[in-house]
Amino acid sequence: MVPRSAWFRLLVVLWAVATPTRQSLASALSNEQSGGNATRKLLAFDEVDYLDHFLILPEYRILFCSIDKVASQSFTHALGLLRLSNGKPYSAREEKCRGVLASCLGYTKEFLKERIVDETWYKAVFLRDPMERLVSGYQSKCLSGHDADRYICFNQFGGDASHVPSFKHVVEVLTQFEQGPGDPPLNQHWDHQARFCGGLARTIQHYQTVEQLESAATAHEKVMTMLRRVNAPQRAMDEVAASTFTPLPPKMWPWHNTNSHAKLDEYMALLGPGLQAELIKFYSGDYKLLGMHPPAMSAG
Repeated sequence: MVPRSAWFRLLVVLWAVATPTRQSLASALSNEQSGGNATRKLLAFDEVDYLDHFLILPEYRILFCSIDKVASQSFTHALGLLRLSNGKPYSAREEKCRGVLASCLGYTKEFLKERIVDETWYKAVFLRDPMERLVSGYQSKCLSGHDADRYICFNQFGGDASHVPSFKHVVEVLTQFEQGPGDPPLNQHWDHQARFCGGLARTIQHYQTVEQLESAATAHEKVMTMLRRVNAPQRAMDEVAASTFTPLPPKMWPWHNTNSHAKLDEYMALLGPGLQAELIKFYSGDYKLLGMHPPAMSAG
């Protein structure tokens, strides 16, 4: 059996070979977009890059990139509280769109693309360690006792409620995934964070807040910092702190919260070193482009 420490050192070396810092990434992107056609190049997005995942508060000039399995429910609720802080109730359409879902509210992709590069708008995104996000997605979409929409898992990986695909099988399918012409893409719960909101790999330098979502305590402070930067009223901040991003584990949506951080080693031990390395490689775009380090993996 390979010692855990030796295996982790090997993974770190593999990851570090081509990992740019966030500053070098932004510099490279800036060089690519220099010249008279900078905006045109920047906005040549693929249509599957999840532009419909933006949350918007035009009165605060906020554009928030919401990523599945990165507290997306909590951020939608929190920004909804900020919008309601003006004392005006939602219209029927706003109620349907939870107040902040940009595409639902009728904002076009062209409008959203322009706001990404508009320096007068505040852009924010929270990211998550890809391995932790994968475990959370598996728990909430494949296992019983969590979300009701388990068909998302079964459509992607096979099986049903009586024959739940194993975590190892899920990872094997992901690491061998190749999308051919006409093939369905990966579901957004498994897809790379770097592809969201028009392709964060191309646009992250336009964001004023780029944070990694970790523990409840650090998430609370990071969200409060973001709200202070956009001059959110104290009333809205207090409501967010009390109901959604509390310093303690969240009370809302208990079936949706999977505590995947604490179970990461347990799940990775099911894979073995070879498959773990393939999984790191599969999500290497998120690790490299978003400036994250891979976690210490179990030797199995």
